[in-house]
Amino acid sequence: MVKSKITLAECGFLRGIGAARLRRMHKEERNPKARDRLLSYAMRKEGMPVYAIADSLNKPYSTIRDWLGRAVKNGLGGIYDETRGVEYAVVSIYDILHRMGFSSRAGRGQDTQNQPQNPHKRRLKKS
Repeated sequence: MVKSKITLAECGFLRGIGAARLRRMHKEERNPKARDRLLSYAMRKEGMPVYAIADSLNKPYSTIRDWLGRAVKNGLGGIYDETRGVEYAVVSIYDILHRMGFSSRAGRGQDTQNQPQNPHKRRLKKS
């Protein structure tokens, strides 16, 4: 039994969006990563093999394959990176500052009446 390969068109690869529209979107896009992804989508829609797209964009084959997979899964929403926010507890911030050699505590007050103020003075100081 011979298995046939499923084409991107058959699996719903950006159905209803042509290569010309993707190229126009590529020209208008400001985000460099999103531009590359749009261009790879357009090239694939035009029938270019994945390895040729990877060569022309100077990207690894696996990266192009991942981008095309995201397009199948998420449509055009896959052109932008997902935000990967990191949340820290306040205690963790103090620990990080301490390990970097900073103190979050303010020093004792000085006689500032007779000294000029420096607007560029750092709030964090080495301990």
